[in-house]
Amino acid sequence: MSADLLELVLPDWGGLDTIRRSPLPFGLWTIGDQCLLHHWLDHAVNQGVTRVHIYTADRPAAVRHVLEDSLLWPLSLEFSTLAATSEAPAHATLVDWLPGAAAPTDTVDLGDAETTQEEAAGVRRAQPSCRMPAPRGPGILPGASVQATTSTGLAAPPPPAHGWDLIARAAAMEEAWLERMAAGPDQALLSIGFSCKIHPQAKLISPYFIGDEVFIGPGCEIGPYAVIGHGSVLTGANRVAHSHLAPHSFLGPVTALENCLLDSGVLFNLKHFTRLDHIEPHLLGSLAKPTSHVPLRDRLHALFLYLRLGAGRTITDSFVTFDGRRLPGNPTAGLSNRRAWLPLVWQGKLPLFGVLPRTSEQFASLNPDWQNLIRHAPIGVFAYADSQGCHSPSHPEEALHAVYQASLPPAALSPAISGFLRHLQAADLTSTVLRA
Repeated sequence: MSADLLELVLPDWGGLDTIRRSPLPFGLWTIGDQCLLHHWLDHAVNQGVTRVHIYTADRPAAVRHVLEDSLLWPLSLEFSTLAATSEAPAHATLVDWLPGAAAPTDTVDLGDAETTQEEAAGVRRAQPSCRMPAPRGPGILPGASVQATTSTGLAAPPPPAHGWDLIARAAAMEEAWLERMAAGPDQALLSIGFSCKIHPQAKLISPYFIGDEVFIGPGCEIGPYAVIGHGSVLTGANRVAHSHLAPHSFLGPVTALENCLLDSGVLFNLKHFTRLDHIEPHLLGSLAKPTSHVPLRDRLHALFLYLRLGAGRTITDSFVTFDGRRLPGNPTAGLSNRRAWLPLVWQGKLPLFGVLPRTSEQFASLNPDWQNLIRHAPIGVFAYADSQGCHSPSHPEEALHAVYQASLPPAALSPAISGFLRHLQAADLTSTVLRA
């Protein structure tokens, strides 16, 4: 391996993310002021590296999008998609921890945690300690000759076992990052972003990080180990400790968070291991403007297709996809379903383009590596598989095209799908096979 080349592989933990259910792979989760992968790019620059090669098997399209915007680093970035992380070079470093940071080893007493199906099944939940007792560091790929240690000789943290482990791991990394930043000479300058309004009666306890354009009202106590995302509003008498508030979070008066993650209005409590999706908006929530998942252009395109193809016969059947979405039609009917799905597009309920919807049975029939790719890919009325003559997940080659589509940016396959739609006729929707 060249001295000026750093090879990184992002962990494929999408199947473990059953609690937070993030649209991003773990390597792109925010740790402090930026995503974990960007911390590693900083590390590469500090080590004098000029080239970085990133390997990933989990949602490569999202990783590729982030790398395309990573223009601030004076690095030559290379990217490869894998079917599994085991295919990466044995000497590649696993991006499962902050570079050079210590990892916790302690666990907490779970006596006050509420009993769930996960706990009843015997899963032991480990919560990282705020203290970093032993010098440990990022891991190496399983199967490498130095599996138990990193390339710097530090012991690797244990891998996560379930969804709460992932959230706790991110929280522990963030605390390590905050401690490292607090020990620096410019801590006071770097801990508070631009255009913040902090009331004189607010109390800031190091270590903490406050993003740009944050409002903190009177009587608030921020820290220790608190990260307040940019654009957040804390109205007053709030206490935030050992917690992360995602950008544009809102805390109402006299609301306190400890050992929590607040992300898009959803609260994750690491003390009691609970997820709260619906909370009174005057207590906490998100100020981010809701964005439509279906662009206006696609909605108008769907309406045009519906008028061009005709209303067709009424479909009374319905099925449930593996992620709980109910759609009209039969999961094996192919193109005959599509006319009934078009109204869902202009209603903003279903994207026009994406991988084909599939039932739990169809999803379970895939191998685990393909499941991880397709699980997080958006579904749509028309897919790249349609342009290849595969119009149902039951087709033996459809999954291959779905995985290919899920691994690329949406724009990459738009010409192929658009070309298919230009030649689509009303008569094609009466059968599962497109006419030649």
